[in-house]
Amino acid sequence: MAQGIISEDRTFRRDDGRLLGFAEYGDAAGLVVLAFHGVPGARFMFRPTAVPAKRLGLRIVAPDRPGYGLSEPQPGRQLSDWLDDVAALLKHLDIDTFSVIGISGGGPFATATAAHFGDRVKALGLVSPMGPVADVLGTITMPRMQQRFFLDLPNSDRLVRWGTSGAAAMFRLAPGTTYDLAVRTLPPADRAIMQQDKIKAHVIADVQESLTFDGAGARADLAIFAQPWGVDYACITARSVLWQGLDDTIVPIGAALALGRMIPACRIVELAGEGHFWALREVDEILQRIQQFATA
Repeated sequence: MAQGIISEDRTFRRDDGRLLGFAEYGDAAGLVVLAFHGVPGARFMFRPTAVPAKRLGLRIVAPDRPGYGLSEPQPGRQLSDWLDDVAALLKHLDIDTFSVIGISGGGPFATATAAHFGDRVKALGLVSPMGPVADVLGTITMPRMQQRFFLDLPNSDRLVRWGTSGAAAMFRLAPGTTYDLAVRTLPPADRAIMQQDKIKAHVIADVQESLTFDGAGARADLAIFAQPWGVDYACITARSVLWQGLDDTIVPIGAALALGRMIPACRIVELAGEGHFWALREVDEILQRIQQFATA
């Protein structure tokens, strides 16, 4: 097995009968970090953490949310439902204390987890996170296109289903071409990262794995993003850090920064000249900060 890969295809049954899948990377005896993927994405998103996590003594546990990868869909899924899945995963693996990382669309789920589990969470890292757009819309500047995508589009189940199914079919048919077309729409900083052959292969594999249920996971997540989160931020006691590229065109920057301000004592790192995918280049930095926060 490749260095730092503990297991990439683990599953267990929830009490409701659903299958939940996850991967583990790094040091099997290390400090536990739950790592929540973006949209589209799956547990494979965290493959690049394997070697640095092993070196830093971290055990990355990366679950697939329902409707992605190995995890069966959960109709009508809400943000709060994820907390039950996390509790089941912690029980299955006999984990007590842990840290959390949420990348992009994993941000809401990481934030809710940190609030719900309180003192059990030692560190919280949010990487280019999706912020609570429905909660902060009146207090931030948000491009009209993003407002339509994250707030208006999810109200039309027919359009969302057509869009996600169509995108999934296109990616399956021509993954390389579809990837290249998407990269062309990104800002220069992101294009420089995403045009690297190794990163292209990694992202394509992750997106392909995310499509096992024809976009069901993405449809559920988009609906969740359009709703108020209902998170009590005051319950977050973990040492927290949020990184946000200021040239990001994927998530609403204002909402991401507002999220950081809502979390008690969160360190906000604004990255001038960086886009959404800078983390693929700075995996070591992110994990080092989480390790420092978790052991402080």
